[in-house]
Amino acid sequence: KAAQVWESRLGQTERAIRSLERLLTYDANNRAAAEKLKPVYEAKQDWKRLAGILEILFNTAPDDAERFQHICAIAKITEEHLKDLPTAFQWYRRGVEIRPSDSHLRDSLERTARATDRWQEVIDVLNKVLVEQGEDLRRAIILQIARIEAEELGQFEAALNHYQHVLSAHPND
Repeated sequence: KAAQVWESRLGQTERAIRSLERLLTYDANNRAAAEKLKPVYEAKQDWKRLAGILEILFNTAPDDAERFQHICAIAKITEEHLKDLPTAFQWYRRGVEIRPSDSHLRDSLERTARATDRWQEVIDVLNKVLVEQGEDLRRAIILQIARIEAEELGQFEAALNHYQHVLSAHPND
């Protein structure tokens, strides 16, 4: 409320921002404050604070669709602007868990795995989401797992087993 008064009645945007930031120190998941600070940090290109605000919005999101949107934004900011590849990897992983059908997100997970050498975690998350998918997506994920096993982990026997599994289901591939 104080932030609203500072900004709307007194035209003191910086004081309003400080009030909202103070509010977050007392109520770390205050969605209303985070929503008001988000455009401020975007405009200032304050990537670290923006990532923190987006995390609050992620934690308070009402559904998976909104959570996914925040995951993608946080992952991109942490990878591209903050150059924090381990954190970006974790956010991409969360995104793949929510929406494994997003091939760009799976590619981003691989890209950050390459930089952080976290291939086994990629295999683990892909195996985890594999169970709940339709046949075409299952096939794509199994092929991705096999490629990672062969090219990145040197696990040729495991990769061969995955390739044979796909071939037995799709002999013309």
